[in-house]
Amino acid sequence: IFGWGPESFHTPDMLPFVFNKVVIPVTILVPVGAVFLSFLINYGLMEFIGVFMRPVMRPIWKTPGRSAVDAVASFVGSYSVGLLITNRVYKEGFYSEKEASIIATGFSTVSATFMIVVAKTLGLMDHWNLYFWTTLIITFVVTAITTRIYPLCKKSDKGYNNMEVTPEPKVEKGKLVSTAFDEGLHACSRAPKFVDGLVKNFVDGLNMALNIGPTLMAIGFLGLVLAAFTPVFDILGYLFLPFTMLLGFGSEAAMVAKGCAISLAEMFLPANIVATATPATQAVIAIVCVSEILFFSASIPCILGTDIKLSLKDILIIWFERVVLSLILAAPVVHLLF
Repeated sequence: IFGWGPESFHTPDMLPFVFNKVVIPVTILVPVGAVFLSFLINYGLMEFIGVFMRPVMRPIWKTPGRSAVDAVASFVGSYSVGLLITNRVYKEGFYSEKEASIIATGFSTVSATFMIVVAKTLGLMDHWNLYFWTTLIITFVVTAITTRIYPLCKKSDKGYNNMEVTPEPKVEKGKLVSTAFDEGLHACSRAPKFVDGLVKNFVDGLNMALNIGPTLMAIGFLGLVLAAFTPVFDILGYLFLPFTMLLGFGSEAAMVAKGCAISLAEMFLPANIVATATPATQAVIAIVCVSEILFFSASIPCILGTDIKLSLKDILIIWFERVVLSLILAAPVVHLLF
């Protein structure tokens, strides 16, 4: 705001980028989104859909059926709204620590609008349908795998503050629709008064925005400083070099490895790294930078700003696992389809 500090910090892609493109949109969206959150979580929609989605969500992602609403809200809307839903439902006792951690790190990806920006930058708009559905499927396949490996598999099955988690309803054979309606109507009957619900959600959203705003600014800017002025991400890229070489990227293996590493700082930076690469390489990076989900300029500070028990160490391990798995899945798909 005041322009203090080294001039290099105030170039358009540094402090102004974090403040104008991340902090302001997220801190406005969270309280505003929280107001409309009432319609998603107070009046039975999550319970209604949850009954139908439980046979899908529970065996594949080990999460309750209601988490399907989280996943859609994140992918179509925003990771910040998805995390707001997750945190609220977790604190109300409907998610265990493990389930909330899986949802926060596995479904709270960037919105479809961010994907359009990446696709335009890398010239993939002619293949938009293919790119969108490939990314969606790979993101959720990677989540299904990470739920079964450390650190997510070791998370507690207890709820917020060690409370017992509210069990999902049992569905009798042939009564799926009636059970869904009953659960939805029961939740609606317990809902607070309309205005009370709006006010409570707005206050919760405002508190969360004030909590994550400074964290977004500090951690997001630190990530960009490391990317711009240090070789940290070049060194980190060597972790992915064996994978990129084995997957047949040839002379572009080092470029892809660095693109994967720098995704930790900001999900859009890998697109700049591979802007001059072959179309296949660009397509792989376009998929990986979305399906990795976790990055310092936005999603990681948002997760740290919630009540979900995820340490920075946990998040970094999950990020590495997601990048490697996304690479392994995206490379053959791109060579076949793009």
